[in-house]
Amino acid sequence: MFLLSASSFNNAFQRWQYLRQYDHYRKKQARLIMETEKTLRSKLYMLEQRRSDKEFLLGSARRQSELLSYELEEKDRMLLELQEDERHAKAELRKKERDAQKLNEAIEKIIKEEMARSRSAVASSGSTPNTPAAESLSKSFAGNKGRLPWPVKKGFLTGRFGVQQHPTIKSVKISNNGVDISTEKGAEVYAVFDGKVVSVQYIPGFQYVVIIQHGTYYTVYARLEEVKVKKDDTVKTRSVIGVVNTDAIANTTEIHFEVWRDKQRLDPEKWIRK
Repeated sequence: MFLLSASSFNNAFQRWQYLRQYDHYRKKQARLIMETEKTLRSKLYMLEQRRSDKEFLLGSARRQSELLSYELEEKDRMLLELQEDERHAKAELRKKERDAQKLNEAIEKIIKEEMARSRSAVASSGSTPNTPAAESLSKSFAGNKGRLPWPVKKGFLTGRFGVQQHPTIKSVKISNNGVDISTEKGAEVYAVFDGKVVSVQYIPGFQYVVIIQHGTYYTVYARLEEVKVKKDDTVKTRSVIGVVNTDAIANTTEIHFEVWRDKQRLDPEKWIRK
């Protein structure tokens, strides 16, 4: 209608050109709109992807933060437990040191009494400090250094002679006047050499303690729950003198064994068989 209503051919031609240009313009605009829409969709997708990535990173950071907080709480809890264990261990160590001191004092007291008795006998009779039998026994005991039997049939060392590093508290050292031997429950204890029982007594922390004299040497057997000898009994090598005690709390069965020469402490590990 737009073309037909033209007043002349030239006017109609101009109108036709206008319509053609307008059609090209509309197509161009439509193409631009589609391209813009495509660009916007692409940008929207990228923005959505970035938002998703950021949410993932934020979630990951949150999880890492929660995990770190949990690990820090666990470390703090473990540190408190270790500190508490260390306090208990130190308290137990102090108790063991007090018990060991009582045992040491008891041994020294017995040895001093035996030495005083020997000096008294010398003073009253004018004889030598040791009888021939005692001297022979001392020499025989000394001659068996490194060959003495263990005080139990089966066992292994759990504590050595002298000053040692505490197994769990690195800042603490422990002193041992003998050796500790772990053995089986109900194990019998044997005299490691011929001798005379000079003491049977109960010392807290070490249970029953038996001290046997071998001339100028002494062997000490501690942590016994049952004793089968009495003071002044004569024993032979491998004579049964008692039964090892089992600690009900720690569930351990250990004998504490010491070797003395008069008032000198000796390393038992050098005296018993390897």
